[in-house]
Amino acid sequence: MLQPRVTGKFTATLLYYDQPEYDVFWQMVSDLQVPIYFHPRTNIPQIKTLTLVHAPWLAGPAQEFAATLSYHILG
Repeated sequence: MLQPRVTGKFTATLLYYDQPEYDVFWQMVSDLQVPIYFHPRTNIPQIKTLTLVHAPWLAGPAQEFAATLSYHILG
């Protein structure tokens, strides 16, 4: 399983759930035919700096769900 490198209260390593390490999880979800729920979180500082420096007021659940979380779901 992927282990995040922890810096402060946020991780500096991004984990995506389409990696082979999560195949067992996805197989179980499929076998059980159960829904899963992804909850958005605040971006790590490196992403905030790159994407929100021009408009920091966009940071928040709506933006995190629409942009960041969708990367995981689309993966």
